[in-house]
Amino acid sequence: MALDPGANTMLSSFSVRSRLAARMVSGRTALIGDAAHEISPIGGQGMNLGWLDAEALLPGILAVVRGEPSAEALMRFDALRRRAAAAAKRQAEVNMALGRPLPVSLLRPRNAVIARAAAIPAFNALVARRFTMQ
Repeated sequence: MALDPGANTMLSSFSVRSRLAARMVSGRTALIGDAAHEISPIGGQGMNLGWLDAEALLPGILAVVRGEPSAEALMRFDALRRRAAAAAKRQAEVNMALGRPLPVSLLRPRNAVIARAAAIPAFNALVARRFTMQ
């Protein structure tokens, strides 16, 4: 059976979207992952943020379970993760800008600059750290 690409009836557009909850903690309730922030899914930023949110929330959860004061740990979580979400938002915007279609007259020079930068080990290490949010 031959596939006909022209027969595709599903059309969708992709745009850069980002949202961040005004706060991720209210009392003893915390938002993590997509409930707390929406980041365009380029480079897995949103998914990685969710996992890192869960890890960062653990000290606050443990404080609650132990009956210890948890407000400070939860406030720290809120500030830390909101900064991380803002950084991921900026990274997603850069990634989308670098990958957007351009006229050939601009596409070749852009790709040449990226290729030269990618040949630099320190640049590759920086990009890897940014994508893994380290």
